[in-house]
Amino acid sequence: MALAKTLDKLGAVNLMLSASGETKVSTLVDDGINDTDIAQQVLDEIIIEVLTDGWYFNTVKKTLSPDTTGRIAISDNYLRVEGGGNDYRRQLTVRDKYLYDLDNDTDQFTLPVELRVITNLDFTNIPSAMRFYIARAAARVYQAQTKADPNTDQILFQQEIRAMERARKDNTKAGNKSWIHDSRSTTRMISERYVRYSDDYSDSRPI
Repeated sequence: MALAKTLDKLGAVNLMLSASGETKVSTLVDDGINDTDIAQQVLDEIIIEVLTDGWYFNTVKKTLSPDTTGRIAISDNYLRVEGGGNDYRRQLTVRDKYLYDLDNDTDQFTLPVELRVITNLDFTNIPSAMRFYIARAAARVYQAQTKADPNTDQILFQQEIRAMERARKDNTKAGNKSWIHDSRSTTRMISERYVRYSDDYSDSRPI
């Protein structure tokens, strides 16, 4: 018996389409007129939003050095940077693709800087549990934007909660961190994110 296939982007989009009662597709086309364009856009937005939170699999330590102009270039692949190591107390951000020192209001550096970097990843390089959570979250947002059926939302909400709990457990085991990724509950984290995407039927949205 063949093994079940891992979830790729096509599978995630089909999960989203099925959740909204739409027909699955065999390929993904991003031409601006295809029916899957909205689904792909929603999926990409949720991928970036979830990854920006920072998880064991996309958080790395970097030491970056200034170039000849005294500035430190930041890759477009970095979703967020923070001070790390000996520089963990420093207030740092990115401006115009260069590291910026908020404490001293400058983009000029004389020494290497230790950073904690949250990186973007290709969907297939994200752990399986997190891929399913992202797909479930995207399915709920997509349904809200295209169908806005409150009853379907209730079902998708429960699926999203279960998927997120599995993803957080995976993060705990692999990253040796508390299951509670931050001080918010799973339900609260989902509701906070979801409210940014849809005001179609706020009276029925679970909180």
